[in-house]
Amino acid sequence: MNMLSFMPYIWITVAVLSLIIEAASLHYTAICFLPAALTALILSLTGLAPYIHIQVIVFFITATAFIVIRFTILREWFNSNRKDIPPESLIDMDAIVIEVIDSSKNTGKIKIKGRIYKAISKEENKVYNIGVMIKLLEYKPNEETFVCE
Repeated sequence: MNMLSFMPYIWITVAVLSLIIEAASLHYTAICFLPAALTALILSLTGLAPYIHIQVIVFFITATAFIVIRFTILREWFNSNRKDIPPESLIDMDAIVIEVIDSSKNTGKIKIKGRIYKAISKEENKVYNIGVMIKLLEYKPNEETFVCE
């Protein structure tokens, strides 16, 4: 069997992976690869693209078009679905550290509910590394900063 006969399986795999990644991230980016994979799958199954490189080129052109549409035309629609969350309502929730929190250097950022905030440690000289889950104890609106445990 030649590589061309395996292409439908590859495009189905790409489509399924884009769904899984999108379900895990919910950033509406990986989903842009689904229509591109389905287009390449149709070309592969119907024989309209008898060469692998044509299918790959169509896949990348379609994916690029959907990504451009998602980040230009549909940007407002995606952003309007996100409700503004008052930071004070996030107190006692867990957030993930995305920039090392080091109170001695006054640095650190966390991510919670898709938003990024500055963060400091409640304890002096305490350092939290990237990827650590921390509890939000207090919000300082003057500094737009969370105090973490």
